[in-house]
Amino acid sequence: MPFAVTAVTVSLLAFSAAQELNATTNFQLCLQNVTNPTSPWYNSSGGRDINGGNLTSMAGASAISYSLCIEACGAGPEPFNWPDFSQQFSAWLLPWLALISQLPFGAKLRSENMMSVLLTVGSPTLAAFSVALTVLNERWIARRFSSYHFHNRDKAVKILTNLQQTHLEVTSKDGLLASLVVLPDNDKWWEKLAKSLDYEQTWSVATATSIAWVVIAYIFTVIDSFFAILDNINSNGQAVGSVWLWLLPIVVGWLQISPKCDLGRIKEAMVEANQIAYIAVTSPSSPTQSTMVGHSSAEASQTADDHHSHSHHVSSSSSHTSTLPPAELLAGRSERAFSIRDAFPGIEMHDAECSAPIYNYTRFFSWVTAVNEVLTAFHYASEKARSNMPVHCGVWSDRPQEDRKGDFEQVEAYCRPSRGISYPFPSLRLNLWGADTFSRLFIAIVMALLLQWGTTGAAVIVVWFTPTKGLGCRSLAYILYAGTSTVVCVMMVLSSVLAHYANKPAKPQNRRSNTGSEEKGSLLTGSESDNDTIQQHNVRRDGIRTIAHLLSTILRRSGKSLAALNAIGIIAACIFQFSNFFDRCFCNSSVFWLGTQRGYSVIAFTDPSIMPALKNAWLGAIVLALTSAFGFIAFINTFLDAAIRT
Repeated sequence: MPFAVTAVTVSLLAFSAAQELNATTNFQLCLQNVTNPTSPWYNSSGGRDINGGNLTSMAGASAISYSLCIEACGAGPEPFNWPDFSQQFSAWLLPWLALISQLPFGAKLRSENMMSVLLTVGSPTLAAFSVALTVLNERWIARRFSSYHFHNRDKAVKILTNLQQTHLEVTSKDGLLASLVVLPDNDKWWEKLAKSLDYEQTWSVATATSIAWVVIAYIFTVIDSFFAILDNINSNGQAVGSVWLWLLPIVVGWLQISPKCDLGRIKEAMVEANQIAYIAVTSPSSPTQSTMVGHSSAEASQTADDHHSHSHHVSSSSSHTSTLPPAELLAGRSERAFSIRDAFPGIEMHDAECSAPIYNYTRFFSWVTAVNEVLTAFHYASEKARSNMPVHCGVWSDRPQEDRKGDFEQVEAYCRPSRGISYPFPSLRLNLWGADTFSRLFIAIVMALLLQWGTTGAAVIVVWFTPTKGLGCRSLAYILYAGTSTVVCVMMVLSSVLAHYANKPAKPQNRRSNTGSEEKGSLLTGSESDNDTIQQHNVRRDGIRTIAHLLSTILRRSGKSLAALNAIGIIAACIFQFSNFFDRCFCNSSVFWLGTQRGYSVIAFTDPSIMPALKNAWLGAIVLALTSAFGFIAFINTFLDAAIRT
């Protein structure tokens, strides 16, 4: 990744230098010429004071009108000055470019890692959105599971949290998820997978060192700039330091979250854990699954209520569990309760399989759906255990290992609705988007916008209040950067929403499995009337899905292209500022704001009122940038701490 950034930077530098090798503009010499009494422009109306006021002659003029600047000085920039460029570039931009290499990657292909860099630099809004959404997800899942008291709850939270960087798929059919949650035989599965995913990132130490270096360099450079505030004022990097400050909280945020983005390692951990996963089997003496599964929920509840009045808990339970068939290993089966999707049928979901953390936004809805599936199983299991209802429909024995044993029908029923236990989620129609999703989306996008426009706004303030005041080439470049970043974020998030809608499978009706039993669908499935409504909706959705597929692909590809151009554009804008490319009449006259008639270029910064106003503006900009950056870091720490304590 550093090689690619270096290549782009060198190319832009070569282009800028080539454009300015033959530049002959010298604004100080030009001002001397036009203020010379023998000059043909001496008695012209082109003289201006520091605030743009008209002067009767050129005597004592600190600025000249845009038209006179073009006529007397020329339309080109000042020549490229290597000593000034190297000093500004190494002080203001180079540390940030070096810090890019400390972003977490982990994708299978270098092209995917490169695209994640371009997305991060091209759209800090999207990068901040993914960071904020990730930490909000951690807090949300910790809070949702905290109200349940069932075995392996804490391990489930850790596992699901660490799988945000993968396209997680949770399967409930054939009792896979229910067996994983309920059976005591699967305790080792939860322990092994949680331990395998609980590893430290290898890049954390290097990142901490780079962060310290960038912070120290930034502080020293900012302090130094106030001692030479008028030196090379049009190529000063104060604004550049602010416009790149967003990178610090992004890297710090990922460092603290420590995302598990090594896809190979995650898949290996999943495969190893699945080798010791067990599934409940059908009891030979029980009714057929097709009959039992349909009625076991109510029967389990009624049976448990009846048995609670008995007095011989332990002996009854022991004799009941002794007749249960032992659970069997799943080693020979391909389907598992937890799996990592390698490829989705449809290119619009490709980003979801890329493990770089910036793509967490595109996995958001599918991840929430998977979490809700697991959460539903834990909800019913926890509530039934709280009501002293054993899995095997016998009598509660106060021995957790015995009370969690059962055959296929009993285990399946234990994680499904029964009388007296409420459904844990909103209406079924909201299941496409998961539970409590849009509030987190709103908070994440607000925090991302505050960071993006706080740092960029600080950069705009610096150049806006540098005479000539107003919108010029430099400030417009920064505004376009932040604006494009915001547009890219909207495009990419909307693309993921459309892709999720288009690829969401229809809710299955109950059907026969390969074993001849009735196969139950998702635990999130509601009543039969709800299923009928969904089937009617699915017919109407076919045409809409096709449109959603197309729009998602267009938005995704356009967003990535725009982000790549924006990333190159901001590096180019910084290089152009340091290389004097923007130091020309058009840019210095704030023509975008004042127009060609009112525009003027300040050349001599001798007016005593300049320094106080400039220092105040720069101080305000620094405070705004630092507040935005460290406010985002405080947000991350606050919600991470809440997730840990919950």
